[in-house]
Amino acid sequence: MGRILRRILSGRLYLVTHRTFQARYFFIPSKELNQLVLGALAYAAEKYGLRFCYTTYLT
Repeated sequence: MGRILRRILSGRLYLVTHRTFQARYFFIPSKELNQLVLGALAYAAEKYGLRFCYTTYLT
């Protein structure tokens, strides 16, 4: 049985970053992509009880 990779504590502020795969750009900026990203963040917030104070998504 595996273990939890990260320990997330309630009431803490975390900075999450992620780089592109091999410095490639896979997404074309569009309204649909913006809705998809916001939908994914909203799903994570609802499912895991996350709160976002600021977010950016660079394409």
